[in-house]
Amino acid sequence: MTPGTNLDRHNDTGVSGDTVVDDACLQAVAQAVVTALRLCWARGISHGDLNIANILFSHVDRTLSLVDVGVPADHGCEPNDRSKGPGVGPAAEDLGYLFFDAASQIRGGWAAGSRYQLRRDFARHAANAALADCATPQEKARLLQEIAACTQWHLDLLALPLSSPRGIWCRVVRSLARRRIATLIAGIDLTPAVVLRDT
Repeated sequence: MTPGTNLDRHNDTGVSGDTVVDDACLQAVAQAVVTALRLCWARGISHGDLNIANILFSHVDRTLSLVDVGVPADHGCEPNDRSKGPGVGPAAEDLGYLFFDAASQIRGGWAAGSRYQLRRDFARHAANAALADCATPQEKARLLQEIAACTQWHLDLLALPLSSPRGIWCRVVRSLARRRIATLIAGIDLTPAVVLRDT
């Protein structure tokens, strides 16, 4: 069994004696995850299900583990599916899914707000770490456009007919997620004009 507790649970009142993850720790974890994934991204491989629930962290021995590599059951595409847009690379796929995952979390009662904040902040730190590798402002703008294209692709998967309760629920989630993603992208260090279309 892989040691550690997923980051999602670390934001509760502390798990197994671990302390709550603060912003500086979250930023360091995001930097470490992006550093590890760069090797995969350089080979054209994406994690496929990058979110804080799939990052195990142990304060005790200061280790990180990425788990559940592959496409989630509700993802709806093959790994590295290029239908998300022309030239969309694995970094944008992982970061786009990370943004979508953060923005679409609205269940969970009283803990939903703090979990959204943790996911949002982690996604922002991870994107900034990936953007720091870009040599020019044009490369940064392109990566951010690719991330936006991937988030739009995931939002489009929530386009179900309004004739069912699930369709209505998905429409609500999509509407909220679109606003959250726009806010998240606007908070990134480089903010070219990125618009998520309303479909």
